[in-house]
Amino acid sequence: MLLKVGFVARSPRTHREGKNMKIDSRIIALFTEGGAKHYKIHIEMMKLFSMFGYLSSEELKYHFKGYKYVFLMNRLYNLYKYRIVDKFLSLSIPKYFYYITGLGRDVVEYFQISDFISNFYPAHYSLANSYHHRKMINVYSVFKRVLVDLMKGWTVEEMLKREETGAGAKVFDAEVFVSAVVKICKKLEDGSEYDSGQRKYRDVRMMIELETSLKTPRRYEKLANVLTDFHMHRKRLGREAAKYIFICKGETIKDRIRRHLVNRIISREAEIVFIDLDELIEKEGEAIVEDIRGERSKFKEIYIIKEYVEGML
Repeated sequence: MLLKVGFVARSPRTHREGKNMKIDSRIIALFTEGGAKHYKIHIEMMKLFSMFGYLSSEELKYHFKGYKYVFLMNRLYNLYKYRIVDKFLSLSIPKYFYYITGLGRDVVEYFQISDFISNFYPAHYSLANSYHHRKMINVYSVFKRVLVDLMKGWTVEEMLKREETGAGAKVFDAEVFVSAVVKICKKLEDGSEYDSGQRKYRDVRMMIELETSLKTPRRYEKLANVLTDFHMHRKRLGREAAKYIFICKGETIKDRIRRHLVNRIISREAEIVFIDLDELIEKEGEAIVEDIRGERSKFKEIYIIKEYVEGML
């Protein structure tokens, strides 16, 4: 059945209500191979809802690139029909956003779809933050599509905030775990780099910060201080990131962040790179990645990191 525009939103379920509900055979059929032909689509949709709490049909269309819009709306309607997800007025475009309900949380737990379940409810919705939130979903979709099996895990900001304390209380927008290729390099006296040709392979952490609006210089100075504290805090815990990725809406934002980070210890101990948001969403793997010194590569090579050694190679 085609998802109709303008159907009436139902009253939201609470997590407690969901806990008291029985997951019946019709719902089980949506997520099992023998029950629904497109069960893998339902599972992937619920993974998005579990991680991000809410999203729109536009994020689904981008995430499932190559699928017809009507097909995706039919799959979404299957989830809506059984109140696994529900909708609320977005005060934006599209008119409605969809969110995971209490029953939806039970479904995620029952089928072990995700290790993390968002605490989002419509009462938490902020129109001012919705653009950033939805673009972060697009960023996740690009990483998953380009890196494929190299992406071993993704931690959303909500989960990072639950984990971090003390100096790390201000966190990045996401943390991604990647199977990386490590290039062994040496910094020369003239500031250039020498690639030894040696390679190592290991899983690394990369932090992602999405900046969609221009801030005052004072705000960027504060951001640089907080991010440096975060790096040092993680270093003491032995959980430091190998690469910090800043995805910026425009050159001006990128230049301001670069200016405030260029002489910080974080820029000497880890790679810092910048990507234009619109280019990343449009070109994906072919998007240009620029490091703090201005050297360029492509996003499809984001899994390659550099490790510097002292002395002879």
